[in-house]
Amino acid sequence: MNNDLTIKAVGDIACGDCTIDGLGIGSLTKKYGCDYPFQNLNGILNNADILLGNLEGPLSKKCLTQGLRLCGLPEMAITLKNLGFDVLSVANNHVFDHGVEVFNETIEYCNDAGIEICGLRGKSGYYSEPVIIKKNSLTIGVLAYNWVGLEEVNDEVSQCIATVSDGVLNYTWNRDRVKDIQSRGNLLDKNKEVFNDISKLRPKVDVLVLMPHWGYEWSNYPAYGVVLEAHSFIEAGVDFIIGSHPHVMQGIEKYKNGLIAYSLGNFLFDFSTNKYVSGMILESELISGKLKNYKPRFISWNEDYQPEEAFGS
Repeated sequence: MNNDLTIKAVGDIACGDCTIDGLGIGSLTKKYGCDYPFQNLNGILNNADILLGNLEGPLSKKCLTQGLRLCGLPEMAITLKNLGFDVLSVANNHVFDHGVEVFNETIEYCNDAGIEICGLRGKSGYYSEPVIIKKNSLTIGVLAYNWVGLEEVNDEVSQCIATVSDGVLNYTWNRDRVKDIQSRGNLLDKNKEVFNDISKLRPKVDVLVLMPHWGYEWSNYPAYGVVLEAHSFIEAGVDFIIGSHPHVMQGIEKYKNGLIAYSLGNFLFDFSTNKYVSGMILESELISGKLKNYKPRFISWNEDYQPEEAFGS
């Protein structure tokens, strides 16, 4: 019986032009094809039993032309599947930038390509509908939540993905003991749906992965409130935390029996500022169902926003 497992995870994936129509990943894929952004990966995503990422924006041919684009071609779903992606989270603040209809199309395109979607509002007693995968005699559960609000909010949107109360209230840098106690109390209250999902799913799986969209953008360090949240989720039974949203890499922490990647930065995004043209692929090896080794592999982009392994990674 083989119960060893390799899990790989990447950061934010935006398949469309970012702010300027005609300049970015969306335009390049229309011109050269959906495989073009990934031509320099050289197998860095290979040999993963499970590959996860955050889909930061929808896939559709009905994209709006104003505001943030972040809307890729539908064919990108097949390309991402061919790269090896098993699970993508849509629990983030940009999936509804082009409306609910386009969001629903995105789910269909991914499902048709064979990609599981996590972060959807639950329909089976969960607040966030879990993705459950059986691999190498192990059962892996994945939960995802958005902590940072939405660009567009209405009743229909709020019922589509698992959105938790904005954690900015607790994103303090202060390590004062009294505030620490207050923050822990606030965290328990505002994350009650998350803790309920964890306690319900934990007995049913061998490995539990949490994908939070959280924290401050552009900050190289997780705020103290985020650290408290992460620790509380590990203590509740989560094995791996794969964070996104800051668009820059933050630290990796081995906490008790769990592993926390606070932010993996960007995987595919058309920022051009040096600070944002890098990211991390986290490779974790489980032996007999337990974390044995982990390795960050760093990526950078060229002028066409193509990710490639960074020198010396």
